[in-house]
Amino acid sequence: MKHLTDEHIKELRERLEEEVTTLRESLSDIGQMDENGDWSVSIPDPDLAEEDPNTQADRFEETYNRGGSLSAMEARLELVEQALAHMDEGTYGVSTSSGEEISLERLQANPAAMLTIKEAQEEEKLHDTRGVFDKD
Repeated sequence: MKHLTDEHIKELRERLEEEVTTLRESLSDIGQMDENGDWSVSIPDPDLAEEDPNTQADRFEETYNRGGSLSAMEARLELVEQALAHMDEGTYGVSTSSGEEISLERLQANPAAMLTIKEAQEEEKLHDTRGVFDKD
């Protein structure tokens, strides 16, 4: 964290805290948190008198799409909260993989970054399965 000034930390903390607020509000719009802190999709109330199968299919599709959005936002919220915890511990701005400093430019682009750009690119390559099943 030596490469980050107090002013950098303050600015990045404010951005992370704003993102936590935004994510929690967005999650509340499409889901609800249970007593364990886990989020689940809020299912739109069906109009039981409605017989139209197209409307029922639209409701199912909306619920399905909410699940994907909820999962992505929940994962991002976890990263942002981890970054704030690292700030509190004094380990913010250091890769959780290698211990190398994460550049200020990367943190300004993504304050929740836990890896250097190089490490993130390498991890992305490992998880990129596009083309694995392609046959020539």
